[in-house]
Amino acid sequence: MQYSLLRCRVRRPLRCPMPSTTRIRRPHLNSWLTISNSSATGTGTGSFQYSAADNTTQNDRTAIIAVPSQTLTVVQGTTSGSPGVGSVTVSGSPQSTQINECPGNPYGPCMETLWEGGAVTVWVNGQSYSVQYTGSTNSSASLAASLVALMNTPSSLISAQQTPPNGSTITITSTVDGSATDYPLSTSFGFNTSNFSTPAFQAMASGPSLTGGAN
Repeated sequence: MQYSLLRCRVRRPLRCPMPSTTRIRRPHLNSWLTISNSSATGTGTGSFQYSAADNTTQNDRTAIIAVPSQTLTVVQGTTSGSPGVGSVTVSGSPQSTQINECPGNPYGPCMETLWEGGAVTVWVNGQSYSVQYTGSTNSSASLAASLVALMNTPSSLISAQQTPPNGSTITITSTVDGSATDYPLSTSFGFNTSNFSTPAFQAMASGPSLTGGAN
């Protein structure tokens, strides 16, 4: 598999300099990866390009490109083998409660419906994918669909799909093969703890990592 001249943009705070020391860590072990156009300096946003030679071995390989304070992990799979695979299941349904908006009102309470709002996050190989929810129209399937859309980007190390279609389970598959693609997998959630004891929605991972990646 070959990556040819992939372009990366590095965003930095407006007043922080964009250094020219973009480099490959341990280059003597990662000669298959080459950086070009990495001389950007100044402030704001800069960019560089990198390319990878064909992997003719039976082993996947990983390299890290370092820009001071930031890193980019490049994983190149093999022409044989299998990718890491895992899943996340989103569960739950909208929750609401009645709250008194005008306590102490001599004319009586002012009851309003409050819908629980929060966020569901999936972590794959240190990358987070998070969707927020509130109101009565969300469902576990709609949140799963939103997470899938976040995961399926051109530069992503994974691909995702709802299983079954339009369902609430997300099947996550590495886009390359190899044992290094059994990426860590986890979930988290946040919700309105002031008015609710449990979240309306949460997610559960199939395990602590993708599995099945082989050279």
